[in-house]
Amino acid sequence: MENLLSQRQEIKIFEKELERRKREEVEAEVLDDEAVQERAIRDFELVQMGFSVKKSGGGGETVERRESTTVSEGERGEKRKFELDEEELMRIAREDREKAKRALMEEKV
Repeated sequence: MENLLSQRQEIKIFEKELERRKREEVEAEVLDDEAVQERAIRDFELVQMGFSVKKSGGGGETVERRESTTVSEGERGEKRKFELDEEELMRIAREDREKAKRALMEEKV
Protein backbone atom coordinates (compact mmCIF):
# COMPACT_ATOMS: atom_id res chain seq x y z
CA MET A 1 0.00 0.00 0.00
CA GLU A 2 2.82 2.41 0.87
CA ASN A 3 4.53 1.56 -2.41
CA LEU A 4 1.42 2.53 -4.36
CA LEU A 5 1.16 5.82 -2.49
CA SER A 6 4.79 6.68 -3.14
CA GLN A 7 4.37 5.81 -6.83
CA ARG A 8 1.32 8.06 -7.03
CA GLN A 9 3.29 10.91 -5.44
CA GLU A 10 6.09 10.44 -7.96
CA ILE A 11 3.57 10.49 -10.80
CA LYS A 12 2.15 13.80 -9.50
CA ILE A 13 5.65 15.27 -9.33
CA PHE A 14 6.39 14.16 -12.91
CA GLU A 15 3.06 15.60 -14.12
CA LYS A 16 3.82 18.97 -12.50
CA GLU A 17 7.28 18.96 -14.08
CA LEU A 18 5.77 18.17 -17.48
CA GLU A 19 3.24 21.00 -17.15
CA ARG A 20 6.02 23.42 -16.14
CA ARG A 21 8.12 22.46 -19.17
CA LYS A 22 5.15 22.86 -21.51
CA ARG A 23 4.46 26.34 -20.07
CA GLU A 24 8.11 27.31 -20.55
CA GLU A 25 8.06 26.10 -24.16
CA VAL A 26 4.90 28.09 -24.90
CA GLU A 27 6.37 31.20 -23.26
CA ALA A 28 9.61 30.82 -25.24
CA GLU A 29 7.63 30.45 -28.47
CA VAL A 30 5.59 33.57 -27.68
CA LEU A 31 8.78 35.55 -26.97
CA ASP A 32 10.31 34.36 -30.24
CA ASP A 33 7.17 35.33 -32.16
CA GLU A 34 7.21 38.78 -30.53
CA ALA A 35 10.85 39.27 -31.49
CA VAL A 36 10.09 38.25 -35.06
CA GLN A 37 7.13 40.63 -35.18
CA GLU A 38 9.22 43.51 -33.80
CA ARG A 39 11.89 42.86 -36.41
CA ALA A 40 9.31 42.77 -39.21
CA ILE A 41 7.84 46.06 -37.97
CA ARG A 42 11.29 47.67 -37.80
CA ASP A 43 12.11 46.50 -41.33
CA PHE A 44 8.74 47.72 -42.58
CA GLU A 45 9.25 51.13 -41.00
CA LEU A 46 12.71 51.42 -42.56
CA VAL A 47 11.28 50.59 -45.97
CA GLN A 48 8.49 53.13 -45.50
CA MET A 49 11.08 55.80 -44.66
CA GLY A 50 12.74 55.08 -47.98
CA PHE A 51 15.55 52.84 -46.80
CA SER A 52 16.31 49.42 -48.21
CA VAL A 53 17.19 46.65 -45.76
CA LYS A 54 19.73 44.28 -47.25
CA LYS A 55 21.56 41.33 -45.76
CA SER A 56 25.33 41.53 -45.70
CA GLY A 57 27.58 38.49 -45.98
CA GLY A 58 28.41 38.50 -42.25
CA GLY A 59 24.83 37.96 -41.16
CA GLY A 60 24.26 41.63 -40.29
CA GLU A 61 22.11 44.14 -42.04
CA THR A 62 22.92 47.23 -43.97
CA VAL A 63 20.43 50.00 -44.49
CA GLU A 64 20.67 51.93 -47.72
CA ARG A 65 18.70 54.81 -49.08
CA ARG A 66 16.56 53.72 -52.03
CA GLU A 67 16.39 55.79 -55.15
CA SER A 68 12.89 56.75 -56.20
CA THR A 69 11.85 55.51 -59.59
CA THR A 70 9.63 57.38 -61.96
CA VAL A 71 7.23 55.87 -64.43
CA SER A 72 7.59 57.07 -68.00
CA GLU A 73 4.54 57.91 -70.08
CA GLY A 74 4.83 54.70 -72.09
CA GLU A 75 4.65 52.51 -68.98
CA ARG A 76 1.46 54.01 -67.62
CA GLY A 77 -1.67 52.14 -68.34
CA GLU A 78 -5.03 51.21 -66.99
CA LYS A 79 -5.36 50.48 -63.32
CA ARG A 80 -5.94 46.88 -62.47
CA LYS A 81 -8.85 45.97 -60.27
CA PHE A 82 -7.71 44.85 -56.84
CA GLU A 83 -8.68 41.31 -55.97
CA LEU A 84 -8.16 40.01 -52.46
CA ASP A 85 -7.02 36.39 -52.37
CA GLU A 86 -7.07 35.32 -48.73
CA GLU A 87 -5.09 32.11 -49.29
CA GLU A 88 -2.35 34.03 -51.08
CA LEU A 89 -2.20 36.59 -48.26
CA MET A 90 -1.90 33.84 -45.64
CA ARG A 91 0.86 32.15 -47.64
CA ILE A 92 2.77 35.41 -47.98
CA ALA A 93 2.36 36.19 -44.28
CA ARG A 94 3.61 32.72 -43.35
CA GLU A 95 6.62 33.09 -45.66
CA ASP A 96 7.44 36.53 -44.26
CA ARG A 97 7.19 35.23 -40.69
CA GLU A 98 9.50 32.30 -41.50
CA LYS A 99 11.92 34.63 -43.27
CA ALA A 100 12.01 36.96 -40.26
CA LYS A 101 12.52 33.99 -37.90
CA ARG A 102 15.46 32.74 -39.97
CA ALA A 103 17.01 36.21 -40.04
CA LEU A 104 16.60 36.55 -36.28
CA MET A 105 18.15 33.15 -35.66
CA GLU A 106 21.08 34.01 -37.95
CA GLU A 107 21.69 37.16 -35.92
CA LYS A 108 21.69 35.20 -32.66
CA VAL A 109 24.26 32.77 -34.05
